[in-house]
Amino acid sequence: MPATPKTDLTDSADFVVVGAGAAGLVAARWLAAAGHAVLVLECGHAPVATPFESPELLRMLHGGGQWRTRGPDAISLQAGRAVGGSTAIGWGVHAALPEEVYARWVALDPAWQTRMPYAEVDLAHECTDAEFSVAKADRDLWGESGRMLMDALVGVADPVWRGAPGCKGTSRCAAGCPTKGMGSVDRVVWPIAVRHGARMHTGVDVQRIVVQGGRAVGVTGQSATGGRLAVTARRAVLLCAGTLGSLRILHRSRIPHTSLGMTLHVEALVAGLLADPVHDDRAAGLAVQARIPGVEDATLSAVSTLPRLRAMALPGAGLALEHRMELLANLVTWQVTVACEARGRVREGLLGPQFAFDPTARDRARVLAGVAVAADAMLDQGAVEVYPQAHGAPAVATTGEDVTAVARATPVPGVIPLFAHSFFGGLQVDERYAVPGVKGLVVADASVLPAPTVVPPLATVMAVAMAAVQRWA
Repeated sequence: MPATPKTDLTDSADFVVVGAGAAGLVAARWLAAAGHAVLVLECGHAPVATPFESPELLRMLHGGGQWRTRGPDAISLQAGRAVGGSTAIGWGVHAALPEEVYARWVALDPAWQTRMPYAEVDLAHECTDAEFSVAKADRDLWGESGRMLMDALVGVADPVWRGAPGCKGTSRCAAGCPTKGMGSVDRVVWPIAVRHGARMHTGVDVQRIVVQGGRAVGVTGQSATGGRLAVTARRAVLLCAGTLGSLRILHRSRIPHTSLGMTLHVEALVAGLLADPVHDDRAAGLAVQARIPGVEDATLSAVSTLPRLRAMALPGAGLALEHRMELLANLVTWQVTVACEARGRVREGLLGPQFAFDPTARDRARVLAGVAVAADAMLDQGAVEVYPQAHGAPAVATTGEDVTAVARATPVPGVIPLFAHSFFGGLQVDERYAVPGVKGLVVADASVLPAPTVVPPLATVMAVAMAAVQRWA
């Protein structure tokens, strides 16, 4: 088969938006609506079929799903690489930013009071809630996992607010909604942007910001065919490639910038084996969530997935593992999420991206405490076995003593498998979201958030993009 010839790509626009995820497409939509010529550049491609199966799903993740932090914790970093970004393979949860979290941001940087007043966050949420038809997850979409969590944490657990008006309960959110009932930004926002004249190039790799005379005037990189990419920005370049992407582009471009350090939400899975099969023929991927009692800045979510994906939480080997594999239909899974206090950094190394991040001992201790709460609640709800996956504690928890051992496990690096979907850059920007010292270089994604949102950040990221656009449109 003949090789595709390399062709260069040159283009121009008033505003060049790098990244077609939640921030990028929301920014493009409102800039285009204001009458500007907008061009979006995305390294991934438009989703062509759902649900996404391997290798299609892996192609929609940065690094093929293999990005990890350096060090013994080796946290798996899952970030979307497609038109729609992580919203194309996410849960569709729209959570309001807690006021106490916003207060922490102001304490870290008082400029947030004018950069994005809390009243502005509320207005943005109202707008996106209406466009995405956000509503509380219906009871018939909770699934067995969600019903168990509601019963276990009465008065604490609640159905989440989701932008998924066409949800049929296939439990395949994380692999792309097969019914197209999930309101991802490529389905909801991008068509509006196109009607206003916005354009997009996919499969292009933006490598550097071009700065001339102290102003960002465009970007360079590689075209979809391997040729040269050169795009000129007449007004501004908007970095909306997500924390892991935007910070790497700044680093590659050797643009001086100040950051509090990258941080994230770490997540751990807890699985429980029930006596009878789980009837989740109709369940949302994530429908119920609760703040974990007694554990600061931590949530517990009921997760419904396909049986084969639940197998990742199974312990043991040989006949014991084979027996548990035969009972996959009896498994329920919950997800513990902790907002980390640790800070790290994102760099571009000789062999690719480098993510330096080590959770503090307190971060790990909170994860273990959350897992212990989850395990105890599962046993109370009738689970025969619970699999906490914590080193130094029983692999199979069946008693209160086993649960106590989980909570008391030493929070050393690597004590429990961790993964992450939400990242926050702590990047310092001015009141127009521009990088100080470089005119026309705007960062309008989670890279600018000074600390974790604690709740799922989708709605807040879109609010940031809208706030940035208002200061430039």
